Amino acid sequence: MKNKEILLIDGNSLLFKSYYGTYKMLENKKGYNSKGEPVNALRAFSLMILKLQQIFKNAQYIFVAFDSKEKKTYRHQFDFYKANRKETPKDLILQIPMVYQFLNLYGIYAANNPYNEADDLIGIIAKEAKKDDYIINIVTTDYDFLQLVDEKVTVYLARKGVQDLEEFNINNFAKKFNNLSPVQIPDYKAIAGDKSDNILGIKGIGPQGAIKLLVYYNNLETIFSNINQLPKSLATKIIAQKATALQSKDLATIKTKDNDFKFKLDDFFYHNLNDFKKLILFFEEKEVFSLADKFKKMKMSEDKKK
Repeated sequence: MKNKEILLIDGNSLLFKSYYGTYKMLENKKGYNSKGEPVNALRAFSLMILKLQQIFKNAQYIFVAFDSKEKKTYRHQFDFYKANRKETPKDLILQIPMVYQFLNLYGIYAANNPYNEADDLIGIIAKEAKKDDYIINIVTTDYDFLQLVDEKVTVYLARKGVQDLEEFNINNFAKKFNNLSPVQIPDYKAIAGDKSDNILGIKGIGPQGAIKLLVYYNNLETIFSNINQLPKSLATKIIAQKATALQSKDLATIKTKDNDFKFKLDDFFYHNLNDFKKLILFFEEKEVFSLADKFKKMKMSEDKKK
């Protein structure tokens, strides 16, 4: 019997990529419709979803995860977490409901949860899907997801849109990531830090130093247990920043269990689109005519099969 396959999409990262990748359309006013609504990210994101369906054509289950505007995760109790990030542009915020509407009309399940970030939702679902032997593919731009790679989980990092996906699987991971394993990613960030999330790490060691330590000692806790074997100057740095390092590891670890997010894997089953009219009307109202035309052609193709 063939394994079920699920596609888990980091909607947050792809939406930001859609927005900034087509930002020039806003600058030259081509990214707005006649009502003054920004639609550049809506157009680009929708095309990405269609392309991903072509690439992962065997995925019967699809889920798109987003961050919630309510920041109630355990990470957000720390003021410094992601404090270096710019505010989300208003023109992007205005398009978030549009993206949800598109996914709903297209029949793809999308969700957020105030107590979990998008990567946690995907981590939680991936763990549940593994119990039922699903083939699990994750698409994102975020390196944090690499910690989820194992025998059943493959992570694809989107480089230039989703046309250029870099595959990380259990067989190629060590070669691609300096002989580290997926489970060492939180330890790596605990030592090297992560500027994008403002995770501090241990100052004065850096990425290469972190890799050397982890290749030899495997994880942060073993480094602490063997602190006397390290050069005095290095040991002094680590001891002085032990609490920060442990906190950094906790912040960098994707959750795979949580009682606040209720779901059934069957919720994510993708039913082939039957009602093209609402979707066509949606894109016509938003004046994204290229997508309206694309769905008209898809409807004609489906009608011929009947």
